[in-house]
Amino acid sequence: MTAHERAQNDRALERYSLTATERSVHEASLRQCLRCEAPVTEFRDAREPELARAAGHLVTPVLVEDS
Repeated sequence: MTAHERAQNDRALERYSLTATERSVHEASLRQCLRCEAPVTEFRDAREPELARAAGHLVTPVLVEDS
């Protein structure tokens, strides 16, 4: 999700006046692969053979968190 998409999503949620707990539950649902539903905790950096296989293909972007 891009920063722009995140901002749009946040604005759309404002009308629901979610509590901190409800917001956390909602955000947790977004922390997974949209295709296979693997949780983000199972993500890892791509390896060279995987990058080579994906070269020239349309690939799904991954979540990158600030450390």
